Amino acid sequence: PQRLEAAEALAEQDLRADGWLDAEVEAEAESLEGGVLLVFEVSRGPRVFLRFAQVDAAPAPLVLEDLLRPTHGDVYRRDQAQAAAERMQERLAEAGDWRGVVELEEPRAPGSARLDLSFRIRPGLPMGLEVRGFDLPRGRRGQVQALLRDGGARPDALEGGAERIAEHLHHEGYLDANVRAHTESDTALERVVYEITPG
Repeated sequence: PQRLEAAEALAEQDLRADGWLDAEVEAEAESLEGGVLLVFEVSRGPRVFLRFAQVDAAPAPLVLEDLLRPTHGDVYRRDQAQAAAERMQERLAEAGDWRGVVELEEPRAPGSARLDLSFRIRPGLPMGLEVRGFDLPRGRRGQVQALLRDGGARPDALEGGAERIAEHLHHEGYLDANVRAHTESDTALERVVYEITPG
């Protein structure tokens, strides 16, 4: 039974990935003389095509429309839309918005073969990096900034940046170095601040 359930789930997953968003599959094992017959009952519903796609609330002057996927008239494949959302989020991060989020909205009437796709941008404040108490080399500073950007400036990314800085200080002979991270913000900018006590 567990394998039948897994087969149902895989079949539905493959059909939905290929535009059959309402697909449902039921598997049943029928005993036969000398073996078993597996029967898959498939209800596909309509194959869904993209009617239009748009980007909502993109911060000026950032352009994201060139990343829209799929495009008008294409079979709607959710993995393409999710990949496009990830690329948009990367572009936000490269522009300094490390905490910006791109959400997919897929409004569609029940049973409709047409879908309207919206990439809703939920921007954060522009972010920057500040290091206090030690003159960190440009290369190491760039590594920490990239780590923060790729990690969305989440707590684990801040901790990872502190570890990178501490490793550099230990390598330079500051064995008692202490690195603390926190954030500071005003109306226009949020900064990740590393307070260093090199010892």
